[in-house]
Amino acid sequence: MRKLIFFVVIAAVLVGCEESSPLLPEAEQVVVQAYLYANEPVTDIQLTTTYAITSDDTIGAPINDAVVALEKNGKIYPLVSTPGDSGYYHYAGNDLEVKICGFV
Repeated sequence: MRKLIFFVVIAAVLVGCEESSPLLPEAEQVVVQAYLYANEPVTDIQLTTTYAITSDDTIGAPINDAVVALEKNGKIYPLVSTPGDSGYYHYAGNDLEVKICGFV
């Protein structure tokens, strides 16, 4: 009975909320591609837009004007746009350490 009620609620939400869908149009979505390497500076954070599945594009347009930051242990590390029209961001300081955490 609980599964049926859950299904009915979900169906009602999907049918009744067409105008307030949590899905955004393609132009408003952001793709984040980020690589963090232990003991290396943060330089490989890329932001792009999405593109339609029917498009001939293979990558979205770069986003060069975003406000981007990383947070570690409650401290905020703002990233800056890497020069060029690439959509890449990096951390300009030298006080952010990327470490491999051991699991117990």
